[in-house]
Amino acid sequence: MPRKISGIFSIILAACMIFFTAGCSDQEEEQYKTNEPDLTTREGTAKAVIYAAMHNKPELFWNCLSPNTQKILKQSAKGDLEKFKKDFFAKFNKDFQRLMSKHQFNQKKIMAEMFNGKLYPVKKIENLWYLDLEGSLVKRKSRGSVYKSLANHSSKAALGDNFLSGVLSSNYDLVWDCLSYEMQEKLRKAEKNKGLDLYDIKKNFVNEHKPEIEKLLEKYQFDAEKAKAEFLKKAPIIQVRGKWYYHPKKI
Repeated sequence: MPRKISGIFSIILAACMIFFTAGCSDQEEEQYKTNEPDLTTREGTAKAVIYAAMHNKPELFWNCLSPNTQKILKQSAKGDLEKFKKDFFAKFNKDFQRLMSKHQFNQKKIMAEMFNGKLYPVKKIENLWYLDLEGSLVKRKSRGSVYKSLANHSSKAALGDNFLSGVLSSNYDLVWDCLSYEMQEKLRKAEKNKGLDLYDIKKNFVNEHKPEIEKLLEKYQFDAEKAKAEFLKKAPIIQVRGKWYYHPKKI
């Protein structure tokens, strides 16, 4: 039985490799072999990242990261940078495989959540496009590990960005932290949530909001900035004592 499962997985993986790299030109593939991504366009960077994931190329993936992201990660490496690169790449690969399974190898949905859903955001910096994780990574000195930060309540835009990111990447804790204290209490006490533990309450809230946000991304052909702009116009984000929170009228 294990051999059969392994064989099926190998076939699926091979099919995915063909599916995701079919759009690569010969020139791009030659560049990828030497770990040189084409960062001149958003699509080029996304292609290089996907190629790195499908062909197990941590150095190519590393070269797609923004300078500031690399700087933060180097500080967490504690001297053994090559090992750290491989470990961080392995985490990315795990996320990628999870999304392949979650979206049943639907390329559009995988690309939307991976790159425009802020899980691995692609941003333009000095005329080149990079995976820029600076805003979502913090260094924990005691362990030299990298963690996702919780919500940024400093502005409506920052809070909205975190909310969208959390919903699309199913980061239940981040989304929960975006909510006002009053809303958190209402959700805990809501009739529909009776008997549920906090994890399930968070999960259900995210799953209820995800279809609407995915639909918004599709409307703008997965242009995250345009989708975010429309979201912020209508989003029930309020300011309480100088901080911004997501506070829907209905639960």
